[in-house]
Amino acid sequence: MAIDSLATFQSTFAALPLVETGVWTTNFSDWLDARVTAKAEIAEVTHAVTPFTFDKATFKSELDKLGVTNSRLDGATAFANAWRVAIDSSTFVTLAGDFVNPPPATSANTWSVVTSSIIDTSSKDTAEAQIITDIVNASNVLDPLNSDLPKILRDAFLNLTISITGLNSVAPTPAPLNVSGASLL
Repeated sequence: MAIDSLATFQSTFAALPLVETGVWTTNFSDWLDARVTAKAEIAEVTHAVTPFTFDKATFKSELDKLGVTNSRLDGATAFANAWRVAIDSSTFVTLAGDFVNPPPATSANTWSVVTSSIIDTSSKDTAEAQIITDIVNASNVLDPLNSDLPKILRDAFLNLTISITGLNSVAPTPAPLNVSGASLL
């Protein structure tokens, strides 16, 4: 599986109810979570379970802190920061038994132990900066179907990379099995 298509991001975003109260943060967080959680994965690895969980509670909490800003740049920066804080606490899980592609799984390409499975900091930095730039440069539109925001957020997720370290399943002496900078799908 992979994160939702751009068309799905756009159509479901356009279908979000227009509200003036704080409920928008719940609706928006749920919308974004539904596009990526249990969907995002990486091409370089076959996982037993879909590994990505977006921390929508943190995202909502950060969105709740947003207020009126003096400039579009301030607003874009605050929004991108909310996304980044949520990404910093989101999880990407790799389990023993998952393997590096291409199939089939062999003892040399299958993890017996996973030491870490992390979203790379440099990719989070790049994605956050791109969100700011893209929001600042986005056109104002009346029809939410024409909004740049779904594309901006989808691209941010697709720009994240994952690094996984651990040991393979070669017996009797497992060797390091590492994947660095793998892209999200």
